[in-house]
Amino acid sequence: MAGIDGPEGRGYDGVYEEFDSRLARQLRGDVQLVAPGCNERVLEVAGLRLLRGEDRTSSLLKNAAGRLAARLTHRVELEERETAPEFERQQRYLETVIALSRSRAVERRMYLAA
Repeated sequence: MAGIDGPEGRGYDGVYEEFDSRLARQLRGDVQLVAPGCNERVLEVAGLRLLRGEDRTSSLLKNAAGRLAARLTHRVELEERETAPEFERQQRYLETVIALSRSRAVERRMYLAA
């Protein structure tokens, strides 16, 4: 499960709502939106001590932008394998992830705890 941290209501022009509506149709695994500080409290309740926390949003942006560009480069082949509607669905998902990350409406955080 991926936890995505970000201040609620900080989306812009309906993009946050667009992402939220896509959660039921996400591409990979479960996604949970949590308020800032929630993950740290959960680790503490579990008896773990946070050793390090790191904002990994920039790597999320780099990965999503790279995937988006690569998929566009190989559009014909991917549409043959995935179907055109599935290709578009995945492209919109990546575009939404990029927009939300750039706006800081969501963040990807990494935690190291013991």
